[in-house]
Amino acid sequence: MIKASAVCRRPEGDVQGASVCLGAPYLWERLIAPQSPQGSRSALVKHWRTSCLPFVVFVLYVGFAASIRGHVTSRPVVLAWTRCAFAGAFVALGAGLAIAER
Repeated sequence: MIKASAVCRRPEGDVQGASVCLGAPYLWERLIAPQSPQGSRSALVKHWRTSCLPFVVFVLYVGFAASIRGHVTSRPVVLAWTRCAFAGAFVALGAGLAIAER
């Protein structure tokens, strides 16, 4: 377990818990220097990295999945193996539930 003293120290030197340290003012003080001339730009760049970049990756994944869909659905052998794999997974889940202790 991480101790609060290792997680966060306020400028006055008082030790605070992680829940207090991760609050909005303290989080932004750690990410962006308060007197930084490029503070807004730095905040926008960090926001883009943490919010927009995963969305871009998701859109690329969806595009890739859509392009592969035609290749998979046009081959009956692949569809048969996929159906068998899903059926086997459901049988295994059902067997696990049947023998699980309550």
